[in-house]
Amino acid sequence: MQPQTPPGEPSSLPPIKPPPTGGKGGAGLILGAVALALALVAVGVAFVVPGPTGPTGSSSAGAPSVTYWAVVDASGTLDRGSGASTASHVGTGSYLVTFLDILYGCTYSAVIGTATATNPPNGTVSVSAVPSDVYEVKVLTTNASKGAIDDPFYVAASCPGGLSAVVAANGTFVSGAGVTSVATELCAGDHPGCYQVIFNQDVSACAYIAGLGESFTGTPPAGSIAVAPRASVPDGVWVQAWNAAGVDTNESFHLSVYC
Repeated sequence: MQPQTPPGEPSSLPPIKPPPTGGKGGAGLILGAVALALALVAVGVAFVVPGPTGPTGSSSAGAPSVTYWAVVDASGTLDRGSGASTASHVGTGSYLVTFLDILYGCTYSAVIGTATATNPPNGTVSVSAVPSDVYEVKVLTTNASKGAIDDPFYVAASCPGGLSAVVAANGTFVSGAGVTSVATELCAGDHPGCYQVIFNQDVSACAYIAGLGESFTGTPPAGSIAVAPRASVPDGVWVQAWNAAGVDTNESFHLSVYC
């Protein structure tokens, strides 16, 4: 399966303002510059002609091009962030975080955590896209028993430019970058809930960050997820998911690889 990565939009640089040609002293400056150039030519000063342009350097293939993040407290207040505009509490353990850019094709990851130096609560978190708003993500926090509860969290959106995958519960590749194939696998004991994600390069020495999360429904699953290198497959990542009861089960997820 070939990944379908949407083209990124180039950044716009501020226009360069030309030097003033009118007003006080403008004509004098131009005449002075012309006279100086003629004088340099007269005394035999050679003007340097630029040589050929060298090859463009390569960048790290595993580093996402853009990463947005937010730190949100249990009440839904945005404490700090990068590229995040607002956060809100929409129900017990349910939050919306709005970013400043379209999140198409991005992968999401989140973790329970406090904004200040206090002990974090024991719980889990999942994150998903919001079908009705391409700038938002929905975050669901649950306690140790997987019941909905208000908890503080950190959330990040890593957007195409590196290695990433959004995968549906049935193993269908939804979006991302650098993915060559995704397949469902049986876990030990012939249980469901395991996946193999193959990238277009060796990722055996990279870090894998994954989180449960839907792509379009906006309702993150409550459960847990783990990752590992793929045995004898250096370009593969092994992903295993469990539902809220701790049973191996197929769940949708987001995976980012940092090399």
